[in-house]
Amino acid sequence: MALDLNLLMLARRAGQDQPSLPGVTIGSPHRRAARGRQADRLILFLTLEGSPQVLSEGGDGLLSRLVGRYYKTPGTVTTAMRVVAEELNQLLLERNLRVASGGDQSVGILSMATLRGDTLYLAQCGPVHAFLITAGETHDFYDPQVAGRGLGLGRHAPIRYYQATIMPEDCLLITPYLPGAWRQRVLQGLYGQGLEPMRRQLLANAGPDLKAILIQARAGSGKNFLLRPKPPSLATQAIPESAREPVQSAPQIAGPLLGTPPAIAAMPEVPQGAGLQAIPTPAPIQPAVEKTEGDFTSARAPTLATRPPAHPRQKAKQVPLMLRAFAALGISVNNALHGLAQSTGSLARRMLPGEGLATLPSSVMAFIALATPLVVVSVAMLVYFQRGRSSQYQTFFDQAAQAAAHAQTLTDPQARRAAWLEAVRYLDQAESLQITPESQALRGQIQLAFDELDGVTRLNFQPAIVGGLSSSAQIIRMAATQDQLYLLDAKNGSVLRASLAGRGYEIDNTYQCGPVFPGLPEAGPLIDITLLPEDIQAGTILLGIDAAGNLLQCQAGEAPKAIPLAPPVNNWVKPTAFALEMGNLYLLDPGTNAVWVYWNSDYETQPEFFFSENVPPMEDVIDLVVDKSDLYLLHADGHLTLCSFSELGVSPTRCDDPVPYIDSRPGREQLPLIPEAPFTQLLSTQPPDPALYLLVPSTQSIYQFSLRLLTLHRLLRPQGVLSSGGAVKPATAFTLSPDGHVAFFSAGNEVFYAGMP
Repeated sequence: MALDLNLLMLARRAGQDQPSLPGVTIGSPHRRAARGRQADRLILFLTLEGSPQVLSEGGDGLLSRLVGRYYKTPGTVTTAMRVVAEELNQLLLERNLRVASGGDQSVGILSMATLRGDTLYLAQCGPVHAFLITAGETHDFYDPQVAGRGLGLGRHAPIRYYQATIMPEDCLLITPYLPGAWRQRVLQGLYGQGLEPMRRQLLANAGPDLKAILIQARAGSGKNFLLRPKPPSLATQAIPESAREPVQSAPQIAGPLLGTPPAIAAMPEVPQGAGLQAIPTPAPIQPAVEKTEGDFTSARAPTLATRPPAHPRQKAKQVPLMLRAFAALGISVNNALHGLAQSTGSLARRMLPGEGLATLPSSVMAFIALATPLVVVSVAMLVYFQRGRSSQYQTFFDQAAQAAAHAQTLTDPQARRAAWLEAVRYLDQAESLQITPESQALRGQIQLAFDELDGVTRLNFQPAIVGGLSSSAQIIRMAATQDQLYLLDAKNGSVLRASLAGRGYEIDNTYQCGPVFPGLPEAGPLIDITLLPEDIQAGTILLGIDAAGNLLQCQAGEAPKAIPLAPPVNNWVKPTAFALEMGNLYLLDPGTNAVWVYWNSDYETQPEFFFSENVPPMEDVIDLVVDKSDLYLLHADGHLTLCSFSELGVSPTRCDDPVPYIDSRPGREQLPLIPEAPFTQLLSTQPPDPALYLLVPSTQSIYQFSLRLLTLHRLLRPQGVLSSGGAVKPATAFTLSPDGHVAFFSAGNEVFYAGMP
């Protein structure tokens, strides 16, 4: 079923409703759209904190540029969204670095919504709330744990992805600044109403400032409609407030009515005689839908009538009144200071020796007379504000505690999440005034509640390496046995070996593995490592590979040994990763769009191409693992390709691309899971607990999925974000011990380990 989208902008500043909202645009595919973009309809909503000059400088050109970038990017929806977010993040970051000394910086809060058929994809950067209002419930797509501040603050764009199915009459409400009265149970009551009643109720409870967009899906032909408030007629503007007829307001949601907003352009099926304006957006994205106001209204709004100037007599009366008020205030202050000076002088004469012994200069007396009231007033104000802040803190803390108590009584996962989010909002307000042991305890309770809802298991990570590593080290791959840890350092492409001791893992300075050691003229910096199955007689043997396809075999107490691999018929371009499974070596070469297999560790024979007829695109594959006959390929945008090998001609090797991640958390069972950021590494474990683990660096998270079905089992995170010197570092590598009881991960030159429950 084709859906029409009706988009309404809700804007208010200092209590005044605004006719438009900068930073909003709609895009539709054009004939030159990249593969995968032809069926996408994109909505961008950009808000800038700090200096808003980026929008004024870039104007519609910036938004059109971002929309154009989206439709020119092939691949999945999330890939195109990430490209847009990264480009905007880079633009803001470069500008912020240029104006860093002047303090004129900007932080971008971006929300992207893409509709493909009846599937809605959301990408959010920064603290954006997106409410999907359906017939049965209202979903709040927001996670305070990973929301972040927005774009323009770091090299990588923090993005959260969500996916849902949208039906006719469903509404999507997006806002970067959530009004307190917009609660889920209240928003649910909006379902089924027209846009005009919904707009009136939302504005009535929005407060003095608002930035939001409301999108309603209607059965139609796949068009977009951008609706604007219809300007009041000139006749209405000329009528004084006192002479106007009262207007019957729409029912309120909750809270006081702030004012009756002007009528908006209503739904396309409503007659224009009802005072409605709605013009569908054109199919191509050029020109952009927000290019001019004329794209959506038939005529420019008339100039509002200005307030007549104050009567001259009224001005003449106001000036003497103000003078008399200031004069009276001055006389009172003068009398008070004079009396205070006399009292201070009398007190000093009683306390100080006689004039024969000491005298008090008049200048000192004047200083005392002036300073004493200032000190008294300062102390009084300090006490007043301190008590006021304490009172405000207690009010917000009590509200947070009540919301937390209410959340514990709920059984529906979505309702519980909404209640806990309300508790977080109140607690944030309380801790902005002061932080107490009680507030920290409540925050810990809220954290545990969110962990339960999100399927999070917290691990108590501790520093692993005794004495630490060099500050220049950059650990990019890890491998572990029961008592040894191997670390691939990208600085020089060599491997460090650490053995378990009483206080952690100690570096073995005699271990040699890498191109920096003599006798290996052909070996380059290693790019990936893995361990051979442990042999009691031979000990632990590690294999590493460089970008030229040279294999390196390393063992404690021995010099590394280079093993050349026979290249395929057409050679390879640049291998990036490899894996061992059941004695077979699998080599990933994205440059030739291939995975090559060396059967039974026969490295002298030319490898065999893994695929048969069904060859997936692998130009962006960054990692791989093999489990028996199943090959898992991890792409740069975080999605997986699963291929099953077959030697039978009647049943050739087949691939599923992409294979979806399945959620299993309360309230999200069997729904597609989109992580908060792309995965960058993966590994598999063997029975008795076979699983697939994937790493999200930005949140230092490890996702555990079941093999083949890819159903989420749990989400592993540290107890608090691990950081160094106050700066959070993204994770760069991870691994598990063979029995799965110990987890390791690195962040640059820091390595941590923790027991696994």
